[in-house]
Amino acid sequence: MVAFIALTIFWRAAPVLDFTVRHGWVVVFESLSTLVVGVVLWTDLVESPPLSPGATRPYRIGMSAVAMWAIWVLAYLDAMSHSSWYSVFHHVAGHGISQAADQQFTAAVLWFSSAAAFLPLVFWNLVHWLQSEENPTDELNRMIRRERSIGP
Repeated sequence: MVAFIALTIFWRAAPVLDFTVRHGWVVVFESLSTLVVGVVLWTDLVESPPLSPGATRPYRIGMSAVAMWAIWVLAYLDAMSHSSWYSVFHHVAGHGISQAADQQFTAAVLWFSSAAAFLPLVFWNLVHWLQSEENPTDELNRMIRRERSIGP
């Protein structure tokens, strides 16, 4: 989780993003690092038989929410900024959308994509956590087997 948040902040930092825009080959490193850390995070959050995460459901709910909120905070700060964080992107008045609209659109995309990725995890784990972790028919089956083994 810490690596995911640190990487998210690192790649959105102004000097790093400006460097990435100026030197396109850095995108390869951004993609690979994000892919590796993302896969590690998701294997700890998503239950996919035969693999099962070692973390409990409440912990997975918290980790999913924190990861989503980290992205939301960055998007919010970018959208509400009065000036652009990134010097490499120049806005020319009268051409295209305004800088503020661009920042707000970017925030909306970040909010939506992170919500689409993490909210289903939060609610899936919440629903299954609120349900009994035990299968209710297991107790009934044990009672029937015990009664059959004792006999009439």
